Amino acid sequence: MLPAQYRWLEAEPGPRMIAEALKQYGTLEAPGDADNLKIIGWQDELEAAGLGRVYAGVYRHDAIPWCGLFMAIVTHRANIERRPERNPPRLYLSALEWVSFGVSVPKGAAALGDVLVFKRKGGGHVGLYVGHDASAFHVLGGNQQNRVSITRLSRNRIEEIAQVTLADHHDYQLLRRIPGIGPINALTILAEAGDLRRFGHHRQFLKFCGLDLATCQSGTFRGRTKLSKYGNARLRRTFWMAAQVAARQCDNSFRDKLGRYVAGHADDADRRRKAMTALTAKMARVAHAVVKTGTEYRPFLERPGARWKDPSLQGP
Repeated sequence: MLPAQYRWLEAEPGPRMIAEALKQYGTLEAPGDADNLKIIGWQDELEAAGLGRVYAGVYRHDAIPWCGLFMAIVTHRANIERRPERNPPRLYLSALEWVSFGVSVPKGAAALGDVLVFKRKGGGHVGLYVGHDASAFHVLGGNQQNRVSITRLSRNRIEEIAQVTLADHHDYQLLRRIPGIGPINALTILAEAGDLRRFGHHRQFLKFCGLDLATCQSGTFRGRTKLSKYGNARLRRTFWMAAQVAARQCDNSFRDKLGRYVAGHADDADRRRKAMTALTAKMARVAHAVVKTGTEYRPFLERPGARWKDPSLQGP
């Protein structure tokens, strides 16, 4: 039986992978030298469907880690249309192979039924997202305490996966050198924006992020100039969070710029909010520049005329 805090899952109409996984909830690995024939049967079913031939004759004992096998049988049964792109990875017993399954999304955007891949010493783990708290994901998976269960797994393992997977990705390494941009922020930027070189000018990228300025006009009426917010909300949030971190670090141009904006107005919360918005746009501009030019971030390089300016922050 599901724990009380997760019983709401029983009333959920989908996703299919969650529904299939819940049917196996509580399946337990046999103790000692014995084997649970149900778990072994999952491998037989995959082989019969032509998906597990690489492991034919290999997986015959449930003492072999089976989180990947559990995900494979769930994926296979949920794929009722038998669409090839929804088949499990060829080497599905290896948890880290599931990184290539589906479309990558930022960790902050995980939704019910998304596949989560974790790295740990000597291997990895794979399961389905059912929730999260401040420090951990709540994961429905197999081989968790030797059974199909829901358990909490550290969010930091996702950062380790990003570090390992993108260790040789040049754009990722350039973004990581910008103050405030950690593994997850860099991964989010690449996942949401793709190749930043496709934006010929930083203003195009700001518009894509919804960080461009817009003024509502109608006839003789002219409204306030403010952020358009028509672009990608995830990117906007990512750059905002990165700017918040960078402003708290020492010896970088973001903190320096914030100091100039709020000088003499330390108690003005509205001015600080506008200043942080300007820093967010600067963060996006710098990210675009380092990727487009292929050069590392330099802390105090400012190009006159290339700055995002909020009119309300300009002096008389």
